[in-house]
Amino acid sequence: MKLHRSGAVVSTAALALALAACTSPESAASGPSSGDTYSLVIAHAGVTSEPVHAGAVKFAELVEEYSDGRITAEVFPDSQLGGAMDALEGLSLGTVHVTMVGGAEVADFCPAVGVYSLPYVLPGEGEAEQYDNLRRATDSDFNRELLDQCAAESDLRVIDNSWWYGNRHTTSNRAIETPEDFRGLTIRTPAAELHTAALAAFGAQIVSMAPVYSALETGAIDGQENPASKPIQASLFEVQSHLNLTAHMAQNQNVTMSESFFSSLSEADQEIIRRAVDEAGAEQSHAQITANDDAVEELKGLGMTIVEPDLAPFKELTTGIVQDYFDARDLDLAEFEALFG
Repeated sequence: MKLHRSGAVVSTAALALALAACTSPESAASGPSSGDTYSLVIAHAGVTSEPVHAGAVKFAELVEEYSDGRITAEVFPDSQLGGAMDALEGLSLGTVHVTMVGGAEVADFCPAVGVYSLPYVLPGEGEAEQYDNLRRATDSDFNRELLDQCAAESDLRVIDNSWWYGNRHTTSNRAIETPEDFRGLTIRTPAAELHTAALAAFGAQIVSMAPVYSALETGAIDGQENPASKPIQASLFEVQSHLNLTAHMAQNQNVTMSESFFSSLSEADQEIIRRAVDEAGAEQSHAQITANDDAVEELKGLGMTIVEPDLAPFKELTTGIVQDYFDARDLDLAEFEALFG
């Protein structure tokens, strides 16, 4: 296996639980033979009320349907087998077969895949249009080359990186109308490098502590950033007064497997998995877009102040980050931008 990154691994209990769902240690290492009956372990960090979980469940149902019951799957949500990084490590260990993780997390292992997580790179008026542009980009030769490169370098096979999670916005207890308003604020964000890039450029102090609610309640942090639906799910409106629509990252979810395991499957089984992932992802993505759009109005009704800043100054501060990221990976930014017409 080629997965290279330091950090925590899945706990012993989680490993035992995952291994119990595997067909056998041999199948986890080399994959089942053509026509075999086997089970997939699907792990993700989303809570059960999130569309990503519904998407994972739908994927499991479709895989079983399209294989006539020969391939089954069990879904472990809510970080039951560890967080996003633990799930990626689990692919390498053979204790997890499929995971749905953010592009920024995958980029810690294969940086080129992280281009979609850069600040303000996905154009569109609203998330529905941005999602259409994401689908257009991920269905391109440009994207296929990125995914093949990732598989070769890290043994991570991204089956589909078009699952939508949404624009990440910032909550706080004061209005953020310009990048300068971030100065002096401690903002919680995931630890992946791409999650911190824009906020650092704006001047925020960044931490990755959890749990978020209590840290906000006690004032240990000043804010956090997530799609608009997250403050509803986590009741953050109780401890934050402002939702600032900074949209500094449009997060895509990457449905990822071990390349070693995936390539050991028959072509027929690979196609079943790809078909199920695509169909489940389209359903999940539309549900997520609706949830994010509805959340803004719901949070307003719950008393939060919705701040819609002029994003031009934010974009200007991050232009260099985008260009440098492409240049460092020998990628053509103009070719990428041309994917959107």
